[in-house]
Amino acid sequence: MDQMRNRAGSRTHSPDPGGSAPSITQIRRTLKGNIVLLSIFTAMYLAPIALASSIRNVLIAIALFVVLFAVGLAITRAPLAPSKRPTKRQAGLVGLTSMLELVAVIAGLIIGFVADAWWPFGVLLVGSVALHFLTLLLAYRRRSDYFALTLVVIAFALLVVSPISPLWDLWAVAGGIVAACTALYIVKPARTLRATKPAAEKRAIA
Repeated sequence: MDQMRNRAGSRTHSPDPGGSAPSITQIRRTLKGNIVLLSIFTAMYLAPIALASSIRNVLIAIALFVVLFAVGLAITRAPLAPSKRPTKRQAGLVGLTSMLELVAVIAGLIIGFVADAWWPFGVLLVGSVALHFLTLLLAYRRRSDYFALTLVVIAFALLVVSPISPLWDLWAVAGGIVAACTALYIVKPARTLRATKPAAEKRAIA
């Protein structure tokens, strides 16, 4: 999910050791694509809220999303030390766990349609997200990574223990939590995209 973001982030720190540095246009194209991808994931995690069994559960899920996103936003705005540069192996693990999210979605859908058991879908998906966030934390060590991983682990625990029923209510609450994390990861590339806006475009807007 965040593979493109991490590539873009690393490229803005230093040139490619194997060749010339990418142009601003290439970086902006990568950032735009990543923002679209993360936006799709955020919308997907928020979708179960519309199927919650009551207005109360809808409001709880929305409140979780808004409050947790606001807290995460405050963390990203706080003065932070530069994120550490990942090793080649760590960057590879980030990319691998990103692809595993797609595998988890496919596996969950197969189990759901074949066995008519949809509980594993949420567990597999959020579990793969937790694993991906763990590799991001190990690779970059940012405060936002600690925050996001903590939230996703909580969401994963909710899905495993299943303290909420029916299933759509459980997914709504867990989805609100995870969506706050994916929305948070949109902030940095969006800021970078704004900061690298071509001068002509800035003058046109002004």
